[in-house]
Amino acid sequence: MPEAPQDDGPVDHLNPPEQRPVEQQREDARLAFTIVMLLLFGVQLLLGGIAVFVGPESWNNAQDYLRVTLPATLGLLGSAIGFYFGSQR
Repeated sequence: MPEAPQDDGPVDHLNPPEQRPVEQQREDARLAFTIVMLLLFGVQLLLGGIAVFVGPESWNNAQDYLRVTLPATLGLLGSAIGFYFGSQR
């Protein structure tokens, strides 16, 4: 008759030791993506603000630029932040 395996103590089936580094890598990737999106948002606002002081015609161009790019960036940024903090349960 085969022998039963020895029980060396409690086993954490939900978080085995070999998966913990992967979880840390995922967390680092989420954080990096969120920071990149925040930087992209800041650069877009900076470029729009600089265009205001260049001249009146560039203000119209800056308005068009901001109308097209900001909603898309804010949507991505909101999703990234929601995903990042949603994983922090």
